[in-house]
Amino acid sequence: MQNHPLNNFSALHEPVNHGTALFPIAFYEITSPLWMEERIWCHWHEELEILVVTRGCARMNIAGRTHEIQERDILIVPPGALHSASQTPGLHFCFFALVFSPSLLDRSGSDDIYRKYIAPVFENRLRFPEHIVPHSFWQQELLALLYSIRNLFAEKPSGFELLIKARLLEIWHTLAARSISASFAEPQADRTAYHIKPVLAYLQKNYCRPISLGEIAEAVHISEGHLCRLFKSVTGMTLTDYLNLYRISVSADLLTRSQYSVSEIAGLTGFNNISYFNKIFRRYMHMTPSQFRRMQSMPPAFPSPAATVS
Repeated sequence: MQNHPLNNFSALHEPVNHGTALFPIAFYEITSPLWMEERIWCHWHEELEILVVTRGCARMNIAGRTHEIQERDILIVPPGALHSASQTPGLHFCFFALVFSPSLLDRSGSDDIYRKYIAPVFENRLRFPEHIVPHSFWQQELLALLYSIRNLFAEKPSGFELLIKARLLEIWHTLAARSISASFAEPQADRTAYHIKPVLAYLQKNYCRPISLGEIAEAVHISEGHLCRLFKSVTGMTLTDYLNLYRISVSADLLTRSQYSVSEIAGLTGFNNISYFNKIFRRYMHMTPSQFRRMQSMPPAFPSPAATVS
């Protein structure tokens, strides 16, 4: 979940490796911003991701499939799948996530275990269940293993890497046992994702200046009408709404973390007209930029969400 220079909640292909070359797994503990509807911006990565909700709830979208998730739910995000999450502003959504590559489980990639159980998942020939609600014994055991990995990352005892790999292999066995009857047919290309991924990257790269629909369509070699239909089908928003919302999320982050004036922030986030910036900001945040900045500078009346995540 690589951060954008101006925004901690960016949404595009994450080109970096998660973790290190020698230990290719990353752990993230996230308290999402209460003021935004989009809590995880639509993005994708080659690694597999396992997410556990620790507080609140959200609507998770994985490759066009929507899941209503709540505390203790587990989400498995397949490699390469576009995914995002949203929640009503003011409501909590906290989670931790593991993002890792297949090389963590098998360096050689040539033994029978890798061929039978690991490669099919990372090649999208075998799909694990995406949304797991921990009701049954095996689901509760899976949750316990994930919390054990969370504790290992926090405490880092001697040999913690070995224990994490052992827990992941247990998790893999549990999931594979429930996915064995899934189709092993040749993977079908996700044409919609194929077209939308470069659009997201283009918007993320160029949000700080005026962008036209025609410019985007030309950049990704799709007609304007087809682009609008595809984008709406994946994100649930029009291109204009998505771009404005992304710009407002960046401006909210700058209002919180920087000393730039409101007019400077408007310019940095692609709004050449301060009146239009104020109008769009109020539409999404239900207050003016100045009011939002004052609110962020006030000490909290209660402990922060991060302090209460269990």
